[in-house]
Amino acid sequence: MKSLTKIVVLAMSAMLLMNSAVYAQDHRPRSSRHSYSKQRTAPPQAPRTRIYATPRQHYTPSPPYPHYYKPGHRTRPLPRGASRIVIDRSSYYFYDGFYYQPFQSGYIIVDAPIGAIIATLPRLHHQMIWRGSPYFVVGNTFYRRHPRGYIVVNNPGIVLWR
Repeated sequence: MKSLTKIVVLAMSAMLLMNSAVYAQDHRPRSSRHSYSKQRTAPPQAPRTRIYATPRQHYTPSPPYPHYYKPGHRTRPLPRGASRIVIDRSSYYFYDGFYYQPFQSGYIIVDAPIGAIIATLPRLHHQMIWRGSPYFVVGNTFYRRHPRGYIVVNNPGIVLWR
């Protein structure tokens, strides 16, 4: 048993010595010993410039909702998770940027009631700074920060799209 371990130890040390002898012959740094790691220079490229189809100050985003989800669209069931809002004794339901009101045997999408307060902004909102004040825009609805969330306000005069 002792002779077997001696043979294994000798064989391992011989392999290590042969391996180090091979590396000792090559005097290049370790990182450049392989042909695929040679330094290559990239061809010169022209500086990239951004080209916009329209100037940035005239960019108008598209409406964030499909064409049929405009005020006047009727739906029978409310979306799951819609929350009830009462403003001036009128009942509204809010879900993801749309305001619904009871109508006949279903609901109809209406414009956002001014003064409605919601806890969180809808998914497709974006922020605009108008005369130093931040506004959050969803479709044609403008929101401002409020201690209880966000409040629907009148359009301050921003033209969104034509």
